[in-house]
Amino acid sequence: LLRATRAGAPPKTCAQAGGCVEPAKAVRVSLAVGERALQESRWSAAVEAYDAALGVLREHSLGINAGAETQLYNNAGWAAMQLGRYDVALELFDLAARSCDRALAEENPDCARKVYENLHHLLHTTLHRRGDAV
Repeated sequence: LLRATRAGAPPKTCAQAGGCVEPAKAVRVSLAVGERALQESRWSAAVEAYDAALGVLREHSLGINAGAETQLYNNAGWAAMQLGRYDVALELFDLAARSCDRALAEENPDCARKVYENLHHLLHTTLHRRGDAV
């Protein structure tokens, strides 16, 4: 996603900063910051927070349930799309769709609808920007 640092950014883990924050807590806080920013249409802040959560998950090989993972990728994709970063949004929506396959197995039938609605919106937006018929 987008890497940026600024005041008020999500917490950093021990490997990222001088002070220590438990990785699982850093993920929870970053997700909460991202969700709040998303609800307030603060797209850059949302992307930054979701990127922080994904970074901690990868760095510490942590896993989250498939439904939460789908939501994370989907929300990060929506924020990236709002910033005009369509290539990043498409990649994130693809990851959300793949994660959704596991979520469906865990009986979360709503995840596919959300992911594909966002993919439809992305397609409509990019075609409209190019002047193609929608």
